[in-house]
Amino acid sequence: MKPLRSWEPFKDRAVAVTGNVDDISVRRYLQSLGVLIDGRVRELGGLRLGGVGGIDHAGDVMALRSDLSKAGRLDVLVTHHPPKGVLDRTFMGVRVGLKSIRELSLMAKPRVHLFGHVHESPGHQAYEGIVAVNPGPLRDGRYALIELTETDVKVSLRSLA
Repeated sequence: MKPLRSWEPFKDRAVAVTGNVDDISVRRYLQSLGVLIDGRVRELGGLRLGGVGGIDHAGDVMALRSDLSKAGRLDVLVTHHPPKGVLDRTFMGVRVGLKSIRELSLMAKPRVHLFGHVHESPGHQAYEGIVAVNPGPLRDGRYALIELTETDVKVSLRSLA
């Protein structure tokens, strides 16, 4: 992995979760940068964010469940995998979202749930009062701008292409 030349400006403004094809060296690298939130809750910009990575999603879900039983809800949940039944349909039509992620999101009740994994199901939709966002793969120039105010969540899916 090619190291970032100047990560410092983003250190207090970014978080990351691992992907399902990342190995432990990616996890260590993100941890060394201070942005990894796999299985953790972090305060950032007045928001409580929690993360579930793709390397050990079961362990991350357990860790967050424990934190949330003590500390309450999240503003934003960032997971690699989607929740079961939400923007999780593959090109073959199979739903591959995880039940454990859906259960965690319903427990955490975030206003926004960000995830990826299923590259062919970009979009945003509401479920159970939560705004779900899968921007699609960044390698294809896809991303989302999200405006989170006291009373509203606005999502704009974008592409560099």
